[in-house]
Amino acid sequence: MKFQLCAQRMRLRIDETELDRLLHEGVVEETTVFAPEQRYSRRLRLDEIDGPELRSELRPADAALTVVLPRSQFEAFAAARPRRDGFEFEWQAVGADPLRVVVEIDVRDSHRQARSGAGRSGSI
Repeated sequence: MKFQLCAQRMRLRIDETELDRLLHEGVVEETTVFAPEQRYSRRLRLDEIDGPELRSELRPADAALTVVLPRSQFEAFAAARPRRDGFEFEWQAVGADPLRVVVEIDVRDSHRQARSGAGRSGSI
């Protein structure tokens, strides 16, 4: 998962392998270790909720940011791939400008998967 954060815009980009894991296991996670007891995790999770959510956890040794998406809405979005747009929403925090969150499925990876599947023959 690629994670970008710039001002009030957050972008998460997943490839087909991560998409498969997200759809089947309900979560994709990656962690950056800054020091033995300093970790920062990013999670993308699907859940049976009505709208997207951001959840953050701060503990002495680690922090985590979780983007939670409504499973049915994201599954419908993913079923229409390859596509160039992302699953987008705005997260409004009290006293701050909204954070624009975009979750993308790597279009190049989707095209590679389609080409490799289309080019295979049934014989060995």
